[in-house]
Amino acid sequence: MDNESISNIMNKTQKSRYILVTEHIYEGDGVKYNLDKKVSGNIRLNMLSGVYLDKPPYSYSNIVHLLKIPSAGGVIRTSLIVNDNK
Repeated sequence: MDNESISNIMNKTQKSRYILVTEHIYEGDGVKYNLDKKVSGNIRLNMLSGVYLDKPPYSYSNIVHLLKIPSAGGVIRTSLIVNDNK
C-alpha cells in the first residue's frame, strides 16, 4: 500500500479503541522510515523500509510493540495502537 492509502485506513479507525497492526519491516543500518511506494504485491523490505506508524507521516505516540519475529532480512512486528479518544 502507498502512504496515502494507509493514512486513509488509519483515519477510518479513529472510532476504534484498539488497533492491531502487523508489518514486515526492516530494522537495521540505513533504515528509511515509511518510504512511499506504488500499490502492488511487493513489500517495502527490499527498500530498507517498512510502515512505521510511530514515525512521520503518521506519528502515532500511543503504540505498544507486542511481538517481533526475525524473518527474511527484517522482522515481522505486531503492534497495538490505543486510541485515547474513546
